[in-house]
Amino acid sequence: MIDLTAKPEKFSSVYRPVIYTLTKTGTEKETVQILDGSTVLGMKQFVTAGRIAVNVSEYYRNLIETAPVIDDSLSFVHAVKRTVTARIDVTADSSVLLTSGITDLALSTLLSNAPGPRILRPGEWDELSYLVDEQVLAGTIIVTMKNGQEITLQMPNSSIDGVAVLVVHYDSIAEAVLLKGADPAGMAGIKIKPTLGCYDLPEVEYRIVRSGCGVRIAWWNRRGGIDYYTFRSDLDKSYTTERTKIKTAEGWRTVSSEVEDERNISSGGLPGFMLEWLGEIVSAPKVWLIDGDQAIPIDITSDVITTFDQAEMPQLELTFRSIDTEKMQTT
Repeated sequence: MIDLTAKPEKFSSVYRPVIYTLTKTGTEKETVQILDGSTVLGMKQFVTAGRIAVNVSEYYRNLIETAPVIDDSLSFVHAVKRTVTARIDVTADSSVLLTSGITDLALSTLLSNAPGPRILRPGEWDELSYLVDEQVLAGTIIVTMKNGQEITLQMPNSSIDGVAVLVVHYDSIAEAVLLKGADPAGMAGIKIKPTLGCYDLPEVEYRIVRSGCGVRIAWWNRRGGIDYYTFRSDLDKSYTTERTKIKTAEGWRTVSSEVEDERNISSGGLPGFMLEWLGEIVSAPKVWLIDGDQAIPIDITSDVITTFDQAEMPQLELTFRSIDTEKMQTT
């Protein structure tokens, strides 16, 4: 017989040991199944009596599919693939919710180390991820106009268990401001005031920037959320072609080729604390290029390179390539 002695804490990270503690009596062979719903992910068999520690993190790690949330509305969404429910078949109450975070986390934590104020441009969106535990998550957006006027926009309430994401979408906010009778061109800043149950969470501020365009990158950060940043300039692009050839009676013939593109981008001059935050991109498990309403997976091919701009401010340069190469086959 096997009894459950202790289960992991809720929101345990799949990137650290996730331990179920069991106690076995008797010498009969016992089997413990590790489950995702009704799907058996694995099983372990035990014969010797005593205390048993079962680490299930490796079974659930690949079930997490962290990716940017694409949402053009003023709403909270549930990032269902950023958590997974672990269960073993010893007792009915063995379930526990796991998260993708790779640091110790607490409820209501903002899953980001981004320094403030954040920056938002027309056409861009950002996301604020929180750990919530069956509580009602709500929020208010305060839009500050250049003339000092403040416009308040209410966000819907959501009762969520897991990871909740607040999507801050410039175009959606601008549309709501227009419906309030104000000109979106006069927007100077945005303040997000989230609440969880009866508790106020820390405010998050955004500065509106309209000048310039750049290359927007998203990455899976160290806390398990998604961060975004728009690099100021696209320094250069290069293309590499790899051909496969065979020798025929008529001579060498190309039968296929792969074209790989590589881009070099720069942040422009930034203070040191910003460079430290952006340095997460190089070691991030996943990185995406944001192109319109698409998040395209990319591969960072360079280490962090720090140079200096004309004002002698440090800046970050990164080189990346597409995950998928363009393949062409000849007949």
